[in-house]
Amino acid sequence: REMPSADDFRRLFSQFSNKLNKTVEKGIVRSWYELYRKYHKEHLIMLNTFGVECRKLILETVKREDQVTLWTVNYDSWSSGDQERFKEQYDIFNTAEYDEIMEDMSPSGRAAGMSEDEQMSARSEGVPAQPA
Repeated sequence: REMPSADDFRRLFSQFSNKLNKTVEKGIVRSWYELYRKYHKEHLIMLNTFGVECRKLILETVKREDQVTLWTVNYDSWSSGDQERFKEQYDIFNTAEYDEIMEDMSPSGRAAGMSEDEQMSARSEGVPAQPA
């Protein structure tokens, strides 16, 4: 089998680049928007991501970010870089306040005495959890 020529490479690169530009909008694959438009009125849509860039997707998808529930899982296991990028995205609290809230949400924190519904409510409101 022959190696492609430089001209062949440039032609294929251009073709793939054009196709990619048609399927990606603002860094998000177009199929995400299509899925959301088709199902959001009658179904709960859940995004499972391992990236800390999820806020960009949320802001590009919905009109009101405050109607989205965002859960973080294993936050303490994230790299310090991912933790910092996540905090910067949601620049609502200073670092000390955010760390305190995350501690309150942990099983060993004050939230341990709360029901699951109370914990979820506190998480969605972004306030430190206080057991009843």
